[in-house]
Amino acid sequence: MNLQDASLVRKHSLPEDFQSQDAYETWICDPMEGDYPGESGWGSPEDIRYMTESSTEAFWRMDNQLKFTFTNDVCEQVSGGFTCDDFIGTSLLGYLTPEGVEHLARVNGARLRREATGIRTNIMFYELEMRRKNGIYFWAGISSCPLRDESGAVVGYQGLMRDISAYKQYEVERRRLKNLLKKEERMAAVGKMAGGVAHELNNVMAGIIGYSELLLMQEGPENQAVRQHAGRILASGERAAALIQDILVI
Repeated sequence: MNLQDASLVRKHSLPEDFQSQDAYETWICDPMEGDYPGESGWGSPEDIRYMTESSTEAFWRMDNQLKFTFTNDVCEQVSGGFTCDDFIGTSLLGYLTPEGVEHLARVNGARLRREATGIRTNIMFYELEMRRKNGIYFWAGISSCPLRDESGAVVGYQGLMRDISAYKQYEVERRRLKNLLKKEERMAAVGKMAGGVAHELNNVMAGIIGYSELLLMQEGPENQAVRQHAGRILASGERAAALIQDILVI
């Protein structure tokens, strides 16, 4: 399969046993002649050499133990200085964070379990934090396609690697703004509800204050105790009414 066949790729939803809390996508294409090492097509040494030497993408290959067997010059740029000699024979796991190692083991394990049942998996995409040569980690977008022997068994992997750190920073900022918007929307909803409650309480307090004023208008010594109680009710009602007005202003 050559680069012009990219239009044949189609996107599928993630299989149930590939689901996780980590964000990644899988892209699957139908197996075609030339998808496997040793066959004619993009797996042939001539095509691989042409593609990797002329490509602006970081191309890599590794065995089924996740040890690199080939990287092109662009991998050195993306990884911040690791040369082909640095990569060859080393495990991808050695460049990942502990969380990345766990994620890769879980997802690739699910891939191998599907392979064991006779279901052929194809191209997958991982988002993993990788270590540069200076020790600083960056977000790498890694595509991975299985390499197979003549029987179809997985004997390794090959794919591309990109620095997606800027994209991940954008995602973090997008989520922050989204959460901020949700918070503002919740505050607006609470304010609207509080305003409605305040209006209802204001109507209730108007009745309490009004009847208290009527009781204070009662004359005669026999109503002195009533007027004292009504005065206290009126004072409390006026304080409550003032608080309600503050809520309505807010």
